[in-house]
Amino acid sequence: GFEMCAPVFFVAKGSMEGLPRVLGLPKAEVAFEMHDRGARYLVKAPLGGGFAGRVKRAIFSPINARAVASELREAHDTLLVRYTELDAARRQLSEQAGQLTVVNELGEELTKHTDLGALCDSILNLLIHRLGCTGAALWLEDKEQWTLLQRTGIDGPDQPFELKLTSAEHLIGKVQVWGYSRSQPGKVGILEQLVPFFAVALENARSFALLKAQQSQLESRVNERTHDLSRALEQLQQIDRQKTEFFANASHELRTP
Repeated sequence: GFEMCAPVFFVAKGSMEGLPRVLGLPKAEVAFEMHDRGARYLVKAPLGGGFAGRVKRAIFSPINARAVASELREAHDTLLVRYTELDAARRQLSEQAGQLTVVNELGEELTKHTDLGALCDSILNLLIHRLGCTGAALWLEDKEQWTLLQRTGIDGPDQPFELKLTSAEHLIGKVQVWGYSRSQPGKVGILEQLVPFFAVALENARSFALLKAQQSQLESRVNERTHDLSRALEQLQQIDRQKTEFFANASHELRTP
């Protein structure tokens, strides 16, 4: 029911190797392999024992015990350092995995926006409330001309931290933030990882805005053309009525003596 802890198996291996030293024998040869439910050890015990061995152990056991204790202490310290390193690496990987999950969720949410105004609100709200910035600004670049889309928060006296937004290797905008700490616990590198999502969302919203503007212009032209055609049709109908009335009057005059 408990999660396996790999360092425990290494500690057990060291204990098995050093145990014969307590009896005055050489170190044991221990090999082990891990599987999904634990580990399997293969122990090759050193040769020795008998009366001569007992005499040797009686003479040298105090010295051997001190040597074994020293070796076990060194092994324990080494394993403790290694365990600390592994635990730090595990925490770092867990933090990075959590950050990637957050970045993907936020990125997917941003790329759903097709309205440029709503996208600006969402990006600046994320920067201020999720990443702890004191101020933020979103700019759009078009033919080397910069347009401020939206700004919020407090700018501050310091220079802003600026990130360029590119799409297909073309500069399309930039994000400026104030009061952003790149060393803030749990948020290291999140802003940088969100930049591609900012760029994709901004390019999509801009393309949608251009398409909407072109559609509106097309609808306006169609309405104008339709109005012109309606007026022309009315004029033709009026001319046709006048022609009909003229021929009717002419026919009446011709029939009347």
